Amino acid sequence: MGNVTEVDAGGNPVGEPVSYGNTKDIIKCATATFKTMEPRVVVCPGVGDKLETVGSLTLTMDANNNVTVEEVSGKAAITNASGTYKIEGDYDYVAKVGTRAPQFDLEYTYENGGKYYHVVEKLVLRQDPLYDLRVETW
Repeated sequence: MGNVTEVDAGGNPVGEPVSYGNTKDIIKCATATFKTMEPRVVVCPGVGDKLETVGSLTLTMDANNNVTVEEVSGKAAITNASGTYKIEGDYDYVAKVGTRAPQFDLEYTYENGGKYYHVVEKLVLRQDPLYDLRVETW
C-alpha cells in the first residue's frame, strides 16, 4: 500500500498523489509473492502500483534492518531509493490478531515511458509464512 506522485526530472510534484491499497484493512490490499535470491535479499514484483512488466525491486537488508532498494536489470530505473524493515510493523497479521506483522517501508523514484514517479509505500507480511507450508501425505 502507498502513494504514487508524478514528478518532474528534478523531483518536484507534477500532479496529486494517488493512493493504492487499503491502509485500514490490509486484507483488501493486493498481494505479491517475493522471490528469495539469497539470505536477506528478495525481489518484489512490480513498482509502486504498477505490475511487474514495468519493473521490479531488489530489496537487500543489512544487519541493522536498513534496506537497499535497487531495480531489476532491464526494468524501470530506480533512483533516490531508501528503505527500512520493521520486525513489528504497523499492522497485525491477518490470521493472528494482536501479533504485529513485519513490513518494509520504502521510498523511491522510478521512470516509465519518459515520466518519473515518486513512491512511498509499505509492504506488509499478511500472515506468518508457516501458514503457507503444506505437507502432502500418501
